[in-house]
Amino acid sequence: MPKNVDNLINIFTKHGCAQHKLWEHLWAKIVLIIKSKKSIDDLIEALNHEDQAVILEVAEILGCSGDKKAIPHLKHVLTRNDLWGATAINTAVALIRLGDSAGTDFLKQQIINPEIHRDTRINAARALIRLGFNKIFERNDCINFNGESMPGDWPKVLEKFVDRLREK
Repeated sequence: MPKNVDNLINIFTKHGCAQHKLWEHLWAKIVLIIKSKKSIDDLIEALNHEDQAVILEVAEILGCSGDKKAIPHLKHVLTRNDLWGATAINTAVALIRLGDSAGTDFLKQQIINPEIHRDTRINAARALIRLGFNKIFERNDCINFNGESMPGDWPKVLEKFVDRLREK
């Protein structure tokens, strides 16, 4: 059986995810990979990027496996110009969980860039806060919010940024 497939099955079963339609679709892919005796990395490469939640689950498994073929794949996913919103953020979070800095760099750029849609900026900030990376910005980094610079204590700035964008 492929590396860590037992762990993956345990996660899916433990969380009771198999009943949800998305998970049923993904279970079919998992079964195909198990039967073909391929690795978990093949599962990541087989995923449609709209299947966002599973990227995170698989990343946790891959982080334990020592098989890091998923990192270059996920970095490549972040460079696609048709990838945006929650899919891009979840891909960045998966990279962070795999220990790669490309994920944090990507989320930071999403927050700083005023051209990015506000919901995407909010979700990127929330992802950093949730992961405990709320001090990732340097003192000289600044979030530009409608022409207003927001430097300072980054945990507070990120929360304030999310609140302000939510008000709009």
